[in-house]
Amino acid sequence: MGREKLLNALLREAEELTANEAFTVIAPYYDELMAEVPYSYWVDYIHKITKHLGHSFETVLDLACGTGNVAIEFAKRGYRVVGVDKSEAMIREAIRKAMMQPELKLEFYCQDISELLLPMKFDLAVCLFDSLNYIIEPEALKKAFKATYDVLKPKCYFIFDMNSEYALEANLFTQNNLDSDDRLKYLWISSYDSETKLCRVDMYFQLQLEEGKILRFKEVHYQRAYAVDEVIAYLSDVGFKCEHVFDAYTFKAPTRRSTRIYYVAKRL
Repeated sequence: MGREKLLNALLREAEELTANEAFTVIAPYYDELMAEVPYSYWVDYIHKITKHLGHSFETVLDLACGTGNVAIEFAKRGYRVVGVDKSEAMIREAIRKAMMQPELKLEFYCQDISELLLPMKFDLAVCLFDSLNYIIEPEALKKAFKATYDVLKPKCYFIFDMNSEYALEANLFTQNNLDSDDRLKYLWISSYDSETKLCRVDMYFQLQLEEGKILRFKEVHYQRAYAVDEVIAYLSDVGFKCEHVFDAYTFKAPTRRSTRIYYVAKRL
């Protein structure tokens, strides 16, 4: 099918899933979709930050862990890791992958990150891949920060990233792979509302199934842009001290054109 026909078919025929169905159909194929994501590099960067802090750790909590790629990367390096995500479908994939590597100290739980009920406390918590931008209400974000604070040991760290307003304004989510030979094709169209600070992303997918059938579906995602000062204030409100704010993958302060920002918060 040519690009124009594929584009028209996606826009015309894709079945829109409900918000509760997000990440359900896509879960078994999510790792194909994210095949180029450098999870190992992200974990390397977290290690550089903790080394800079002089913070050693043995236990890691991976919040909004998805199919478990970051959690598995930490576990491969010898840490005891717990991953949490509210999507049952994504957690099923994470557990399936963990079962294939029984030597790893790895557990997964299906929980909302603002309501954590876990069997232990942690030396380090992480939340990567702009997952916190999906929390579009400030009070809900503070609730997630408080839940994280409560499962960290004293003097331990929470490291997370967020998309900047510049990234959402620039419509960096607008992308596609319609010219590829991949069996999972996608078309993402984003729009940003500067008044509400909300970015809407219409995600269209076409999946070529093994039996020759074609599945077309659409998910609508929202992310909120938070100013750095807002995030620091919310962290402070629940007891954290935000020790550093970095332009992603550097130790430099973010600039007006930074697209991804890392926060390093310490439980006092």
